[in-house]
Amino acid sequence: MRIPPIVKAILLLIVIIAVWAGGAILINNQINTPAQTSTTTSQTTTATTTATTTSTPTPTPTSNLSPEEQAYITTITDHSSRVTAAVISLSELLADPQIDNDTWVSQATVQTETLQSLYDEMVQVPTPYSTFNIHYNYTYALSVYKSAAQAIDQGIADQEISSIQQSVSLMNSGTNLLNNSINMLNVFIAGSS
Repeated sequence: MRIPPIVKAILLLIVIIAVWAGGAILINNQINTPAQTSTTTSQTTTATTTATTTSTPTPTPTSNLSPEEQAYITTITDHSSRVTAAVISLSELLADPQIDNDTWVSQATVQTETLQSLYDEMVQVPTPYSTFNIHYNYTYALSVYKSAAQAIDQGIADQEISSIQQSVSLMNSGTNLLNNSINMLNVFIAGSS
């Protein structure tokens, strides 16, 4: 049985996101000491029809990070968990695109709007000079996700599956860029301890 290229691309995306989520956990573990883990706050973010719970880490107060850097790391950690949730939900939907199904369209549209608003949100975040390169790479990855979301919206509006297929390629590129920015953040955090 031959697996269609779009299914291969989506499976690759899911594997990349799983690796990336492991990086997010690494960030969370590097930022939180065991004593601080119990003091993190919990936030609920609604994505599609399910609730995703994420923890907001508190940077280690004994590190060499400035308060602005600590705030930025907390922001990007929370933000990246919401991006991951939206990308995973959208990837699951793209595994079986149904542009003529109202339920599928509604769920996909929620995720595309989420990705676009997450991009808009992050470009407004104050960025310490020391994290500028990280921020630039992170927002660039989000801009690629935003382009993917726009391609999906266009495919839905035009009833063109080719736009949906193009979005899978964009999402794969966005994930690679996002992984790079998370790796940069990990190096930054490790260098400040």
